[in-house]
Amino acid sequence: MVASCEERTLCQRSPTLAIFNLATVNPAEWVATSGSKRSQAHSLRRTFSMSQFGDPGEIAQREILSVGPAFAAERNVSERLHSLWIGDRLGYIERLSMLSALSVGHLFRLYSYTPEKLSDAPSGVEICDANEVIEYDALARYFDIGWATLASDFFRYAMLAKGLGYWVDLDLYFVRPLDFQDEYVFGWEHETKINGAVLRLPQDSEMVRELCEIPHINWRPPYYGLRKSAGLYLKRMVQGDVRPENYRWGAFGPTYLTYLAKKHRVSERAQKRSVFYPIRHRQAKLVCGPPELVEMQLTHETRAIHLWCSVLGEAKVSPPPGSYLEAVCRRHGLDA
Repeated sequence: MVASCEERTLCQRSPTLAIFNLATVNPAEWVATSGSKRSQAHSLRRTFSMSQFGDPGEIAQREILSVGPAFAAERNVSERLHSLWIGDRLGYIERLSMLSALSVGHLFRLYSYTPEKLSDAPSGVEICDANEVIEYDALARYFDIGWATLASDFFRYAMLAKGLGYWVDLDLYFVRPLDFQDEYVFGWEHETKINGAVLRLPQDSEMVRELCEIPHINWRPPYYGLRKSAGLYLKRMVQGDVRPENYRWGAFGPTYLTYLAKKHRVSERAQKRSVFYPIRHRQAKLVCGPPELVEMQLTHETRAIHLWCSVLGEAKVSPPPGSYLEAVCRRHGLDA
């Protein structure tokens, strides 16, 4: 029997990761880069590779020195991050995500509807029964029809309503702690849309209230204009009830989050794209290539890298040899 989250307190830290403060480059221009830029990239790759080996304590000390005393203090951050996993076994990307969060000083709580079967979570991760947040029956339909993404949207909103703090997706790789003072934490995925892969909102905010009040049948999104509204009503007349899986992807996630952030005038508090999404969705395969191509997208503001697991193909099963994914797995001692 798995103890409740209130009865369990586990915390194990790993060496922190250094940040390379590099200017953003266009990967498409990589082949045409000058000799000096190629030399710089190879030098960065050697530096990155060297940090994968040696005594963990020495590595951590070198990394702290490389980014200054401010980051050393940030290693003491202990704010808990939360996520949800459906299934009995975690993939290497999910384990890597949690290891990286622990390594920058966070506590991590992983919810599961079968916590007694989940045995391969990293040491230091707190495993909790997801029924403590929202009953399985409320989301079972989405799991049954293969729409776990929708279920995770509704789960994170219920979690925020309980005032539990940060939600994070399990395909984020953390390079620095989430050290924000603002109670509204989310970020621009691109120029027009806010993503909820990292999400913290005030428990009593209007945003959380509206997110939790989304109808699961025949919802007319408030951002629909006359044309889309008419199409929705026509679909109901012809096909019957319209359910969440019948909407365009993101309707209950990023699209609605962006609408509400603008409605409640907090969109200007969204973090810049470089903070959580330095790798764009269309650039996702960069993580399957040489490490320096990813490192060159990061800035001193970057806290995490969204790995876009859903579009990685075979790379989400095992990291390609010589890739950024393989390098960070080795860095955390993860056998993938």
